[in-house]
Amino acid sequence: MRLRWVAGRLGGAVLTVLVALSATFLVVALAPNTAVEGAVATASLASQGGLNASELESLRQSYLEARGLNRPLWVRYLGYMRDMLTLQWGVSFTLGAPVTALVADRLERTLRYALPGFLLAVALGVSGGLYSTARDGTRSAAAVRVGGYLAFGVPNFWLAALCLWAVTLPGIADRVGQGWWLTKLVAPAVLLATTLFASQLAYTRSETREVVGADFVRYLHAKGLPGWQVAVRVLKNVVAPVAALFVTDLLAVLVLTVYVLEFAFDIPGLGRLSYHAAIERDMPLLLGTAVVVVVIGVVGNVASDVAAAIADPRTREEVEQ
Repeated sequence: MRLRWVAGRLGGAVLTVLVALSATFLVVALAPNTAVEGAVATASLASQGGLNASELESLRQSYLEARGLNRPLWVRYLGYMRDMLTLQWGVSFTLGAPVTALVADRLERTLRYALPGFLLAVALGVSGGLYSTARDGTRSAAAVRVGGYLAFGVPNFWLAALCLWAVTLPGIADRVGQGWWLTKLVAPAVLLATTLFASQLAYTRSETREVVGADFVRYLHAKGLPGWQVAVRVLKNVVAPVAALFVTDLLAVLVLTVYVLEFAFDIPGLGRLSYHAAIERDMPLLLGTAVVVVVIGVVGNVASDVAAAIADPRTREEVEQ
């Protein structure tokens, strides 16, 4: 693999991260700050109208000054970029702890169920897609496709509610105890996998259908190669687009499905933390959680490009032409 190609990918990734960080800062900084107005309104109610307009304005300015929001926008932007790139993300206004420590702790809690869910979805989706394509027209292949449709069509929040109800049933609750491992690890991972499984199955079927009829596949069958060896060679030819689509799904799940799962199962993960930061207008915490999502998305895309180029050098050659 050419170092120039890799360097180009890394350079593009760094530029993308910088642009995303800048956009995130502008969106947060220019959005109406409802938290400050809420704080002023709360103080006014507490005083039962005893504060005049100048005193309320003084409270507003004190709130902004305590959070560094009264400085010029460009000064705040430069300080923000410096802090983000050096991992000096400040202290949460509402939780009173370093943002880096909070994000690291909550991200670890999210990854406990997210990583097993991703791996399970890839294993089932890719193998199911290859199997249903190779056995197209059979009942078993139709059953796999129906399973994918059901996994995609049934809402995650409904499945989560069903799982929580099942855990409380007499007999089941006694066997699993408090069920923390079931409701915090196993159930979220399985539900996460159901969402990703459907898309992985569809992607793999779509890509492999164009390959299974190729001349080299018929040649492999004519040589008498076992079906699993043929499947490995077919997968090598479709790994690039499937990997790219998986990374796209990964980011979508991180910023959408994770919120649903963590609220349904009361998991103190990254989704709950970012929601708290948005509601409380905790800018250091909000920007810190946003950075994690941006970096995961960019790094994931670069990693998928590199992995696809290793598995199929034609991918790199097409880009370089």
